[in-house]
Amino acid sequence: MIEYRPIKGSDIPRIVALFSEFLSTGQPISDSIRALWKQGLYKGYAAVEDGEMLGFMTVSSGIAFTYPHPELEAELAGIVQGETVAYCDALLVLPGHRNRGVAHELASRCRGMLRRRNVAYLLVEIWIYPDGRVPGKPVYDTIGKLVWQKRIEGFYKDMERYGMSCPICGRNCVCGAWVELLQIEYPEKKRAADK
Repeated sequence: MIEYRPIKGSDIPRIVALFSEFLSTGQPISDSIRALWKQGLYKGYAAVEDGEMLGFMTVSSGIAFTYPHPELEAELAGIVQGETVAYCDALLVLPGHRNRGVAHELASRCRGMLRRRNVAYLLVEIWIYPDGRVPGKPVYDTIGKLVWQKRIEGFYKDMERYGMSCPICGRNCVCGAWVELLQIEYPEKKRAADK
């Protein structure tokens, strides 16, 4: 039976290892995750079965990306107008456990956590593989109301400059991303607006 629980400090080494294997690798990733955790700014849920982490979804505070994209960050800051924003750092399910609803359950739990914390928006960068596949998109589509999106070819092209590499492309990444801003809706706000 799969247990879904908030991530804890003892999960951080495993999360860092899975990042390196499946998402992006490099010391800046490890340093960022550990620093955000120590500051209390790294939250999320893990899916665990028989003591093994099958997947996780993590978020941090503010407008951020795998590495800086200043013009995009400024554009998004203008849209959110000071409202609270969380950045989806990762949504990962190990290959042998995909298509079991794990990613959807992790997303649902994180959405609930964001709502409880009164986060207005979730910013996501959804990986577009070199072959055009976008495996995470259907899950992200369930988290909130899409208020802004942009497809950016070569989104990760400067990874090497920031000391990172792509697990698919290596140092010269050609992967793109859908960057989306999702509004987390609150039933109590909606009810109040309906009156």
